[in-house]
Amino acid sequence: MKSIALALPTVKSEQLPTAKEVINGAKNGNKEFQRILGFMYESGAGVTQDKSQAFRWFHKAAEQGDVIAQAYLGTQYDIGQDVPQSYSEALKWYRKAAEQNHPGAQVCLGNLYHDGKGVPQSDIEAVKLFQKAAAQGYPLGQTHLGVMYHQGKGVSQNYSKAVEYFQMAANQGDAEAQMYLGSMYEDGQGVQRDIMKAIQWFHKAAENGDDRAQGYLGVKYELGDGVTQNYYEAVKWYAKAANQGNQPAQTLLGLMYEDGRGITQDYVKAHMWYNLSASQGNVEAARYRNEISEKMSKEQISEAQKLAGKWGTSKN
Repeated sequence: MKSIALALPTVKSEQLPTAKEVINGAKNGNKEFQRILGFMYESGAGVTQDKSQAFRWFHKAAEQGDVIAQAYLGTQYDIGQDVPQSYSEALKWYRKAAEQNHPGAQVCLGNLYHDGKGVPQSDIEAVKLFQKAAAQGYPLGQTHLGVMYHQGKGVSQNYSKAVEYFQMAANQGDAEAQMYLGSMYEDGQGVQRDIMKAIQWFHKAAENGDDRAQGYLGVKYELGDGVTQNYYEAVKWYAKAANQGNQPAQTLLGLMYEDGRGITQDYVKAHMWYNLSASQGNVEAARYRNEISEKMSKEQISEAQKLAGKWGTSKN
């Protein structure tokens, strides 16, 4: 589930209150200042960072009806950030914010219904909430609604409708929607099949950080499918996806290192990527790792294991 957008309202620099003004306003019961003070304590901006104080002020603002604070509390309880995870509390705060038409909260509340977390599972309720967010032009709502139409969950399956909503979100730069739209063009679902347009949307999604699109582009360049075969480009996109933890891309990048295609042959790096993919349950990667280990010295294997451990630590 993607996090909801919780940016503060845009204000001109000369309108920004001082830390003292925010603190005094918050203590005097101003809900906006209470919410801002919560963000200040969370980030350590103008005050000493203090997560407990951040939660205290977010809660005060939310109790007074501040919609951003309500949505933010929902997220904290949903993912267990700085508070014990609680879907019932997440549901409570998402619902309050959703009732005030916060599109991000509507999407997250819809996700709870879709996944059956804290509420009985209901795709129909999820669709209603995604529709409300989509109607406000919120890209995540449009993407989620597109997925529901594509899969026929909560609504009758309709590829044309799915494309319509994916297109809306993709035009706003939503990487997930761009990835889905590329797939629709490649498969000819809801649109006339067009490989060039599919590749264009996969590129946009990959450039916007979607690891699935990055891995998919890697495959396209490795095989020369819809693009000119280019191992260097394949390695580039596999590496971007692999570094986001994409398991298939980690295995494929390992193969490129082992074979020396698009990059200098390096058994240590190949072993490292196989190991990382295997640690996520990829049986094939585990087999590749075991096979390449027979070609390596103990020192090389030890180095590869250290690199894998260092990579894992850097991502935690």
